[in-house]
Amino acid sequence: MRLVESADIEAAAPDVFGALTDLGYFERLSLRHGVSLERLDGQGSLRPGAEWQIEFPFRGRLREATSRIEELDHPRRMVLCGRSSGFEYRAILSLTALSRQSTRLWADLEVRPKSLTARVLLQTLKLGRSRLRGRYAARLAAFAALLQHRIGTRP
Repeated sequence: MRLVESADIEAAAPDVFGALTDLGYFERLSLRHGVSLERLDGQGSLRPGAEWQIEFPFRGRLREATSRIEELDHPRRMVLCGRSSGFEYRAILSLTALSRQSTRLWADLEVRPKSLTARVLLQTLKLGRSRLRGRYAARLAAFAALLQHRIGTRP
């Protein structure tokens, strides 16, 4: 299943990319939401091959996932790949400059089932695709607003 949405941010593309790749901020944000992140490839800068083990609560259970940066093209694109119980995903975050102070964030998420249970769950989600797409668009808009606020408050 593939979901593609976009959101506009009133900031320059390099600033948006900088906020999007601010590891420290997202690690602190994830802790506040009960998500545990562990860097598997050692500490260091954000680069292709950087990998994390993620534990997060979902529907009353603690779930696990791995995520890896597959591609990083400053300031245009970031590709993340990962795996979670029965699923593989690929997320492409692309930035398009609309003007000097306006950027469009494109989020392309593709999820593939790797087990029969995952395939059944994905088929169930496809039945409510329009509602799921609306929720995805709302989450992306909220994320874009968070990035815009973060860029506006940075020193």
